[in-house]
Parts: sequence; structure tokens; C-alpha cells
Amino acid sequence: MRNPLRFVATLAMLVLAANIAAADPLSTAFTYQGRLEQNGQPYQGTIGSLRFLLYDSPSGSNTLATFIAANVPAPDGVFTTEIDFGAAVFDGQERWVEIMVDGQTLSPRQRLSATPYSLQTRGITVDGALNVGIGTGTPLGRLHVEGPAGDDSVMLPPAAISADETLDEPGQARTETAQVVYLVNSDHTTMVNASIYCPANGFVLAMAEAEFVVGAQAGEMSEIHYDVRPFGSTTEPQRRFAISMAAGNHRVRQSCIRVFPVEAGTQLFEFVGRGWNSFQAPGRAYNPELTLVFLPTQY
Repeated sequence: MRNPLRFVATLAMLVLAANIAAADPLSTAFTYQGRLEQNGQPYQGTIGSLRFLLYDSPSGSNTLATFIAANVPAPDGVFTTEIDFGAAVFDGQERWVEIMVDGQTLSPRQRLSATPYSLQTRGITVDGALNVGIGTGTPLGRLHVEGPAGDDSVMLPPAAISADETLDEPGQARTETAQVVYLVNSDHTTMVNASIYCPANGFVLAMAEAEFVVGAQAGEMSEIHYDVRPFGSTTEPQRRFAISMAAGNHRVRQSCIRVFPVEAGTQLFEFVGRGWNSFQAPGRAYNPELTLVFLPTQY
């Protein structure tokens, strides 16, 4: 276009009204209106190509998005068109639009300003997949909340999470075996093990129990050592009981409760035991069981 074009002013950037009863979500398009002059007079005719380029600064070449509108009427220089840059490029930071009319770049870039309603959404981002971020421009789930250091709390009304929803959360695992496990001297024997999926860093409450049998001879002592520990650990069992009396078998039910800090992911624990006595008779464990409960770091 030979004659110089001049973009006079942005008259409005209109947010399209949403019908609350509508089934479809509001689109990311918005209405852009401006006025174009040529040789000091309002431009007359139809604009063949309007190219809108979105930037994160008033100068420089970091183009965030581009949108092209074709055959746009401009009676008395006034044109109105819809622009759709998508949602991902709007993360709460400043944005500028550069306009090209039939290949000619207009200057300066136009700063996009907020509307009164959009001021209430500062700090909230909705990406192209309709994931909502609060305090983050890149939500990683349907709702992703980040707060300042030391304050990541989310306030919910009473009964905001239903019982049906909590039932779907991984949080408890239990394993038992209806058999006799022989506990030889010195060697640690895994009586039963269980794994649990931890959706985040937190703690695992481990509860185990079994009925132990020890044999004793007059003047001798028999012991059972037992504990819960992460699978494969070499930590010595910390729980034990001992019997020293006349000859005979003695059956005692014992339990063990432990709390372990864990990282997110699947964690495996074992209920271990071993016998000890001076005449090498093995101890026994009847029906050992192990229950794991995941506890988040914070509620």
C-alpha cells in the first residue's frame, strides 16, 4: 500500500458476554476494534489482510502468537474483528499487539489492557486444556494451586470433598498370610511384606502382628526378635521378647507399630523376625499380618 497508514486509537477490546445457561464454555476469542487513517483521512474500503502479532514487550522480536483476519470492512476507517490467540499466552504478564495492514506494519505496538472483570482473575490462569492454575502460569492438573513460601493452604468449605471421592484415594494396604513361618537363629526372615502407593511425600503408618511360638528348655532362654522396616533394609529388629523357664512351648501374640517418612511413589515394607536361643530350636510365627496407611505431610 503506497499511501502511509496510521493507526489512530484502539476504541475497545470487548470481552464477549457469556450465557450462564449455555452448555459450551466461553471461547478464548475477543473483539478488537480500531480506527485506521490514510493520508490524514479515514481509510475507506475493505482491508485485505489484518495480521495481529502478540508480544511480551513493546519492542523486540519475541512473538508469542499470530492471528490473521481477511477481508475486514473498515467504513470511515473503523474496523472490528475477532482475534483468538488462545489461552496459554495469557499468564498474567503484560502483552502488546503489533498490527500489519496488507503487509505494512503499523507503529507503535498497542498494549492490551485489562477490563474491570478481568482484574478479578489476576493470579488465575486457564490453559488450552481448561486446566486452572492459581499462583502458577503452568497448571499441571485440572486445579493447580501454588502459594507464597510458608503459605500453600487451600481453604475449602465443610463437606467439600465427598466420601466417594476419598474412597478413590490410595491410602491403605494390608497383607496377611495364614501359615506358619519358621524363624531360624541369626537370619532375618520376612514373615510378610506389603506395598503401598503414596501420592505425595508424607508418612506411612505400619502396623503388624503375629502369634509367636518359642521353645524353652529348663535353664535356657529363648527370644524372638521382630520389627517392621523398608523392604531390603539391614536395620536390626528393635522389638524382642524373651522367655526363660521350664521346658515347654509358649505362644505369645505380639504387635508392632512404626511410622516412616516416605517420598511419593510405591513403597514396600516387610515384617521381619528371627529366633534366638542356645539350643538352636527355631521360633515360629503364626498368621503374620502387616497393614500400611499413608498419611500426607499436611492436611
